[in-house]
Amino acid sequence: MKTIVVTGTHAVGKTMLCNHLAKTLSGAIDVKIIPEMARILIAKGISMNDKASELGIVSYISEYLKYTRETKASLIVSDRSVFDLFAYISVSRPDDVREEFLRLTEEIVFQEVRRVDAYVYVPIEFEMQRDDVRPANIEYQRTVDLKVRDLLKFFEATVLTVSGTVEERVASVKRWLNV
Repeated sequence: MKTIVVTGTHAVGKTMLCNHLAKTLSGAIDVKIIPEMARILIAKGISMNDKASELGIVSYISEYLKYTRETKASLIVSDRSVFDLFAYISVSRPDDVREEFLRLTEEIVFQEVRRVDAYVYVPIEFEMQRDDVRPANIEYQRTVDLKVRDLLKFFEATVLTVSGTVEERVASVKRWLNV
C-alpha cells in the first residue's frame, strides 16, 4: 500500500489532479481518494483556512485521522493532509487559537511524514480559480505556497513536484509510481 498526499497552496489544481489520478489508475490498481477535509468542514459550517478556530483544527485532525484509518487500497491519494492544515495555521493563525494547537498539529505532521510515501507538490502556475472555499487574495496564496515549500524541506518529506497540464502532472505521478 502506498500513500501520496497532493499538497500546495489553494487554487492550483490539487483536487483535479487527485480525481484524474484515480480515474487514470483505477483500471491498473486499487485507488482510493481521501477528500479535502477543509471543504467538508466548511460545508458543515466550521471555519477553516485563514479563519481556522480551535474547533476547526481539532475537527480537521479528527476527520483526517479517521479517513486515514478507514481507507484501504493499493494506492491512497490524499487531497491535502494535516501537513496542509499546519501550513495554513502557520501562516494565518487567528489570535484566539492557542499556541498548543499549532504545536499539536506540528507533532502530528512529524508522524504523518513517516507514513506518507510522497508529497506531490503542485506549484502556482496558472491564474487562481476562485471558489467559495479559499481566500481570493493572490498575495495570501503566494505566502501559503512559500510556507508549503519551506515546510516540505523542514519536515524532510519525500517530494515529487509536478507541473504542466493535468495530463502532464498525472504522467509525472505515474512515472514515480512505476505504473
